Amino acid sequence: LEGATEFDVEALTDGNEAPTDMTFAGNGDLATTGGPALVLNEGGASDEYASVSNVNDFPTGDLTVEIRFASNVQHSNGTALFSYATAGNANEFLLFADASPDQLYVEIDGNVIGTGITSSSLLDGNEHTVSVSWDQSSGALRVYVDGDQEYSGTHNSGGWLSSGGTIVLGQEQDSVGGGFDSDQTFEGTISEVRLFDDVRTAQ
Repeated sequence: LEGATEFDVEALTDGNEAPTDMTFAGNGDLATTGGPALVLNEGGASDEYASVSNVNDFPTGDLTVEIRFASNVQHSNGTALFSYATAGNANEFLLFADASPDQLYVEIDGNVIGTGITSSSLLDGNEHTVSVSWDQSSGALRVYVDGDQEYSGTHNSGGWLSSGGTIVLGQEQDSVGGGFDSDQTFEGTISEVRLFDDVRTAQ
């Protein structure tokens, strides 16, 4: 893992098991973040990121991605919150806060879904948790912000997602593990990331 001092993975073999966690330690200011956190691209930097390659347990069907973060910087070309890329698709799964229009987007298998959730409400300097659940068979897509459902829609990809790709935090991948745009970086703290291979309920 580049950009963090600790990384723990618990492999998923069953939907009822614990999620895969990225645990960050050593970079966070406890007084600011309330706990260990990954601090990225502050103080004028634009090339910092954390990455995990060869994610063979990335869910290929039902999935939930959760990220807890704080940022008060919104770049003109948008802000990447979570990026997963494979050799066949640079945006297999992407969570992206765009500036114009002011909207949070979810991209699945190269298809972009606008959620209507304003990016500026997420990048306001306060800590927020965004959770995205997708049911591959029905196409049901739900987005929760701080525990409240803010978007509900349908997205049918026509196939399964691919495993074995690369997760990057702090940058948006235009190619696997790279192709970064300095005006699409995440600038702030990420204190938790969770990945589930099932659809979590609202409760």
